[in-house]
Amino acid sequence: MNDNKIKHKILEILAHQNIISGLPDAKNSDIGLDDEVILAKIKITVTKYELLKLSLFEEKEVGRHNPKYILGLYATTKGVHSFNTRKYIIENQNVLKTKVKDIVQIVIPVLSLIITILVIVRNDVKTNKEIETLNHKIEAIQKENKTIVKKK
Repeated sequence: MNDNKIKHKILEILAHQNIISGLPDAKNSDIGLDDEVILAKIKITVTKYELLKLSLFEEKEVGRHNPKYILGLYATTKGVHSFNTRKYIIENQNVLKTKVKDIVQIVIPVLSLIITILVIVRNDVKTNKEIETLNHKIEAIQKENKTIVKKK
């Protein structure tokens, strides 16, 4: 999974917790979740999680959740909005579009070059056949001329 999809998954988990924490019959009324709970759900390394968490902190999409002195995260209003608008999914799609565009910009000129070379080779073969045919005709005319000259 790439970073944008993982960020979206983290925000999905936290947005869900944010919403259920406000419900009157919520079993877990904490607005956030412990890092260990989040890590268990997304199944990535702690190092990668910490890097993604820093990115989400920088965007102010998550905040520090620290009940009972256990570190965790909660989704801010901006984070819930980012999840709802699929911010990181759209960013991921834009990255993919850019990669495809870059590949196409490389492949089209290469294919054009290959086609050009094939056309040149084909025309060269065709031209060589035409030249060979003309040479045979010239030889036939020359033989005819020699036989005519001998008869006179």
